[in-house]
Amino acid sequence: MRTGTHRSIHRLTLVAHFIKQDWPPKEKEKAGPYRHYPLDVQLRRVAGVLLLVLARWPKLQTWVRGVDAAANELHAPPDVFAPVFRVCHRAGLTRRTYHAGEDFRHLLSGIATMWEALEFLDLQGGDRIGHGTAMGINPRLWLGRMPASLTLPRGEWMTGVLAAWQLLRDVPEMQACVHRLQRELEDVAHRIFRRTVTVPDLERAMALRDLSRLDLMRYRINTEDAHQEPLSEHWREEFESVRFACEEQPQAVNLLWEWLSDPDVQKRANEFISKEADFLDGESYVRLQQALMQQVAKRGVLIETLPSSNVRISQYHHIDEHHSLRWMRIPGHIEEGDPEIMVCLGSDDPGIFAADIETEFYLLYASLRKKGLSDSNALERLRVLNERGRVYRFHHPALL
Repeated sequence: MRTGTHRSIHRLTLVAHFIKQDWPPKEKEKAGPYRHYPLDVQLRRVAGVLLLVLARWPKLQTWVRGVDAAANELHAPPDVFAPVFRVCHRAGLTRRTYHAGEDFRHLLSGIATMWEALEFLDLQGGDRIGHGTAMGINPRLWLGRMPASLTLPRGEWMTGVLAAWQLLRDVPEMQACVHRLQRELEDVAHRIFRRTVTVPDLERAMALRDLSRLDLMRYRINTEDAHQEPLSEHWREEFESVRFACEEQPQAVNLLWEWLSDPDVQKRANEFISKEADFLDGESYVRLQQALMQQVAKRGVLIETLPSSNVRISQYHHIDEHHSLRWMRIPGHIEEGDPEIMVCLGSDDPGIFAADIETEFYLLYASLRKKGLSDSNALERLRVLNERGRVYRFHHPALL
């Protein structure tokens, strides 16, 4: 087949995947000097290899279009990936996607992971979040199918409550809920740090979680050596961000480093605790989801919904319950006050779930018809999903 003909048919692009790894490891000696140290080191190494290959063969950037972080989201939070996402962005890999809101112990945790992905990875303008179940699942359905008490690490609970407090604090009618979240946040922070930590101080420290941890450690250990420029030009800006934070926000950096590296703080944060599934009521969860949806819409981020895999591993019994129907604004599924967000369709892992894009469209089409939509109405709603995926695909202009 001639090259020209081949390119007119195939539209291959690749996204480099970084894989989440669990922490702390079973062998304590492998934990390293701070949270997710082994993963942090591996991410820097893998990103270095990737960028070296692209620098040596620049034409590869026609096909290698972006970066992703996948695997079990309970293993690592978005902030660990923030430095390598930024470094890859500076090197020309400008499209980003992140799997979030699928694996969560508590609804607050799943919402927090999506919020942190938006914030720490600076997702915007056609970037994607894969799954997003926590933002779409009907909270009443979730509450009805979960046990009354859920077990999760204390630190995970703290970051979940912090995210909820941040998302709801400017919503006038949710102020009673915000006050409750603030009290809970102060209590869990006191249990982790064993002293009073104000919510503003905690927020400032946690906002710095996306700093390059290896550079932060080097800066704190030896500030004289730290003032030397790093060897890689791609990491120079990361190093400068660390230096600026240490000079301008020393108290916040100190609290952050305590969170990252203090063994006693880590131990207390990793202890499992029990929390009520209905810590917030169903309506409050809906408002929290809607606050997150507004942030997704504001940033122009696409949610790549993956119905088959969600039904198989989530709380759903069948496709007719799936949250994509809510995001498609189907009567009986949409909640009053839901903002419109951009959604496209994905197949997740075909090798595991035996699914592909075509099958996903057929499943949603059949569900829409069962809901009473006409053939033309169902096809039009699916056309919107298809068009979102087409317009915001990660192709290089040379392949269009």
